[in-house]
Amino acid sequence: MDIAQASMDLRQAEVQQQAGMSVMRMAMDNSQVQGEAVDRLAQGAELAQQAAPAIQDPALGTMVDVSA
Repeated sequence: MDIAQASMDLRQAEVQQQAGMSVMRMAMDNSQVQGEAVDRLAQGAELAQQAAPAIQDPALGTMVDVSA
């Protein structure tokens, strides 16, 4: 193998590695955004549960009319 071919192969390997790192960074950023969204959703559900009045009738909501 001559020097020019070795140089091209090395450069191609570097570019492939950089592309892989970029994809990994994007995936990590996406995971972080999704994790933050899940956290906000859980906090919102907790606040909604605290704000909701307690149900007095235990039978309320046990049957669903699906014929409509």
